Amino acid sequence: VEEVRALVEEALERGGVLEMAYYTAGRDEVTHRVVEPYRLERRGEVLYLVGFCRRAQAERLFRLDRIRQIVVREGDAAA
Repeated sequence: VEEVRALVEEALERGGVLEMAYYTAGRDEVTHRVVEPYRLERRGEVLYLVGFCRRAQAERLFRLDRIRQIVVREGDAAA
């Protein structure tokens, strides 16, 4: 989780976009997401990424401990 957090913070500082593989527990599947990060938010003991998900075309919450892979891309470089 700390490595994921560091990459999210890097994207927030640089204005980058995140490409990630995200595990959705309710559907028991991993999906590819491209997210424009807004902020990190703690709810109880759980840390979340709040951002605009291009797949859903809406603001979403992503639990950091469910992010399986993550890459920081420059601005609009992510598809």
